[in-house]
Amino acid sequence: MHHDPALLLRQVRDLVLDPKRILGQRVVWVAGRVIGSDSVVMLYREWPDGPVIGRHYVVPELASLFDADVTTERLAEIIFVDEITDPGDPGEHLDVDWANGLVPDPSAVTWWT
Repeated sequence: MHHDPALLLRQVRDLVLDPKRILGQRVVWVAGRVIGSDSVVMLYREWPDGPVIGRHYVVPELASLFDADVTTERLAEIIFVDEITDPGDPGEHLDVDWANGLVPDPSAVTWWT
């Protein structure tokens, strides 16, 4: 199944911004974008004044981890529930340009890969 990266990005953003959500109530959406034809970058904070956290996904690689008929909506739910709202380790600073133009200091983004 083909997954539109722009659709995936919008669906995750909408889950984060949903005022009725119970899970991840303190999570704040910062920015996101599609990179190339198959990747997305999502930036968020776990709480309003927290550090910016980045996630980068190559959508076909992500989708390949699940059943062949997994929907884009389901991938968005998995990202939101299993990754964005589930705090993990502190992440790491990577020498990548994924956040350039999305935040004032892209080098301050902590990446969870």
